Amino acid sequence: MEVDIEALIDGKPQHFLMNLNKDQLRGWQVEETPFLELPANSDREADAAPALRTVDKKQGFSLQRFQSNPADFQQSRMRIVTVQGGIADGAFVGVDEEGYLVLQRHLGGGGTASYRLSPQSIRSVELLQP
Repeated sequence: MEVDIEALIDGKPQHFLMNLNKDQLRGWQVEETPFLELPANSDREADAAPALRTVDKKQGFSLQRFQSNPADFQQSRMRIVTVQGGIADGAFVGVDEEGYLVLQRHLGGGGTASYRLSPQSIRSVELLQP
């Protein structure tokens, strides 16, 4: 499905077309796009509402921020995509003794599944809820 996006970036209107695919197991996903992440901008951060900066962990969330201070995101639900294209979805438990990131997912019937991911294998991280 093609989605028409209009956004205001650095005060300038921008127009983008993005493709979405629905996977039976993974749900809706944006196809890989040529768009780059916006660089951090202190002016943009200063304009943000103070309540958002202190409450919303999604604000300014990035892979680099997550990897530099993972303890800030313990028990946060997230989705991690690996460089091989695999997806791990669950609550971030922490970093184990070998330096692997651990996500835990509750399964039907009271079971759980744990994902151990090396930091080098991670392509992207999406914070689903704080």
